[in-house]
Amino acid sequence: MSNLVNIIIVFTNINEFLNLYAFYLSLIPTLCFTKFGLSR
Repeated sequence: MSNLVNIIIVFTNINEFLNLYAFYLSLIPTLCFTKFGLSR
């Protein structure tokens, strides 16, 4: 039973990490566009 709980916890942590990773990946183009927009 505790193994199942550990798997769920690990899976939740991985899911949170992937969500943060996708969030930062979506932020990078925005930052690049704003930087180019400001330099012009």
